[in-house]
Amino acid sequence: MELLCHVFPEIVYDTKKAGIKLAFGGSSVVFIREIPMLWKYNVHARVISWSRKWLYVQGVFTLPASSPSSKKTNKTNSAKKEGYQLPAALNNLNADPGMSSGTSTPTTLTNALVSPTTASGEVICAVIYGRYVFKRKSRETVPVAEVLGICNYTGDEEIEKRRAEGWEYVKGLEQDWEKERALQSAQLV
Repeated sequence: MELLCHVFPEIVYDTKKAGIKLAFGGSSVVFIREIPMLWKYNVHARVISWSRKWLYVQGVFTLPASSPSSKKTNKTNSAKKEGYQLPAALNNLNADPGMSSGTSTPTTLTNALVSPTTASGEVICAVIYGRYVFKRKSRETVPVAEVLGICNYTGDEEIEKRRAEGWEYVKGLEQDWEKERALQSAQLV
């Protein structure tokens, strides 16, 4: 939520002035490895893309990077040796999000393995995608572009390029989170 407070302060902190509220619309989590009980961990968050209606946020749970001398004996770095594959959206928004989670869960693999660590050496434990929608008091949906305008976003070319690349990844989530699709799947139970 801290990320959304930073990006949309006019909306989050003064809902009466703008007449707009932020609502959570769903999440998808991929667990890579466990975070041992009572261990310190980091959460990195970023806006990955948006459509007309939805804002997509990515959160990455990581264990802090180990010092170079402890890497040889530290078992928390065993994920590097085990060859896990992560959604490459962490470093390259155009990459295939295929996931390998071990021998007990068959999954689709991509050709190139993605490192289970961040660029700074933190061990990645989970990746979460959340989507948010902006609503007026009347429950009318406010387009994300309108909210960005209220928050003085003017359409920086580099950000628009990254948003488009991020969209290539989250567009699959867009379909998976459709209400009719979810209800159809739930009726099979």
